[in-house]
Amino acid sequence: MASSAVYRYFASRDELLTALLIESYNEVGEAAERADRPKAVPENRWTGVWNGVRDWALANRHEYALLFGTPVPGYAAPHLTTEIAARMP
Repeated sequence: MASSAVYRYFASRDELLTALLIESYNEVGEAAERADRPKAVPENRWTGVWNGVRDWALANRHEYALLFGTPVPGYAAPHLTTEIAARMP
């Protein structure tokens, strides 16, 4: 497959980046929610959630770098991504 073939599915680089961000934020949010133990004491609950996030980050290094690494030059994420990003904390 040619690298340009991705543009059959996305109108622009920004649309592709937005889709990748949304998918990655949802995945890390799901990892945090799976690791949550609401009945645990707060310290253990907090530690468990962030260990779940860390495990996700180690298993998904490229996605983690996209979310929390160096910003992509010329890309401004739409407001929708910040709402989804708020799911993790």
